[in-house]
Amino acid sequence: MKIQALPFVLLAPVLGAVLSCSESEAPKLPPMPDRSAPERPAPKAWLEAERTEEDFGVLYQNTVAGTSFSMQAAGEEDLIVAQLTHECGCTDAELYVLDGEQRSEVELLKPYPPGTRFELDAQLNTKGKHGEQHQDLGILLGEEGLDLKLFTLTAVVEPYLVAEPAVLNFERVAAVQGVKDSTVLRARDGSRFGVRIWREILCEGIEAELTPLDAGDDGRASEWRLDVDVLPGNSGQSLLCRLLLETDVPNELAKLEEGEEVPMHRSEFQVAAQIEPVMKAWPERVNFGTFPADKTAVERFIIRNEDPTFDLTGLRIALADAEDPTQAFAWHEHATFTAEPMEDSQDWQVRLQLENIPEPGPFSGVVLIDVGHPFQRHMTVPFGGAVGAP
Repeated sequence: MKIQALPFVLLAPVLGAVLSCSESEAPKLPPMPDRSAPERPAPKAWLEAERTEEDFGVLYQNTVAGTSFSMQAAGEEDLIVAQLTHECGCTDAELYVLDGEQRSEVELLKPYPPGTRFELDAQLNTKGKHGEQHQDLGILLGEEGLDLKLFTLTAVVEPYLVAEPAVLNFERVAAVQGVKDSTVLRARDGSRFGVRIWREILCEGIEAELTPLDAGDDGRASEWRLDVDVLPGNSGQSLLCRLLLETDVPNELAKLEEGEEVPMHRSEFQVAAQIEPVMKAWPERVNFGTFPADKTAVERFIIRNEDPTFDLTGLRIALADAEDPTQAFAWHEHATFTAEPMEDSQDWQVRLQLENIPEPGPFSGVVLIDVGHPFQRHMTVPFGGAVGAP
């Protein structure tokens, strides 16, 4: 009997459906039944298993490991299997009833007398997994499925390729400069191998190249250098990019659909960087504080230009509503602004002036600046304050 499509829901006794769910949608097992509760008597039929846990040790990513659990029906009454359940689509299981050397799929809701022997075939699929794994499988017993027999699969999932360092974290990077670094790749089992980059999913703004360090006549090597370049651009973005590397070593333990060829071992590698914006405002927010309605309020901020080759002469400025930047600032007719370059610097200073505001109360807006840089076309600077009585 295979795992059904909706875990922990008692279904009609239909066989053969296999559950496949995403990790984000994976349901959780129900709490273990409280057999000590006075309103619920102890079960009169249960399963006695030789063992309930399997530790697969270290597994490579994208492999499938399997095991079998032997058990038999025990108790005073016939045993009824209501359903199989699990935590995650990464597990698969089939439950069989044994008759001598013959195995047949268990029929849901069919009574099995005490002494009947069963076998649970369980698999753990490590596709998309990393690190310690602890996955539970359960057999719900009784017509209402209120009793649970739990089995556990554990493993430590590691990529086939080992990288030193394991992650290239460039931290803060200037958008106008870019940066590069490298890491060395080895097979976890010490084998010589060929490897390629899946460029189809390479992040925009990232370049990567592989170089064998001890290549043989067949082009394989025991060590490869992975060079990664974060190109200029991507101003103000946080990059977390996934590099997918495929070796030429067959993954014999991968789970295959009918007609599929044995895939090669694959490993993922991460590149992280925080790209600093080309243009930054200081201060980041302009605060006018509180001023009387019949007075003029003036505040300033600086546009810091991190690209010494770029001239801000062509910048354009507008004041917009803070909630809806497509609308003009409510008191734009009472606002003026100027921008001028600072002495001995590529930075500019912007001066904002508000006067004769007709209504007291708080206000807020945003300065929209078209800087025109190829890596950063626009920037915004919020401002706010309050107008008091004259």
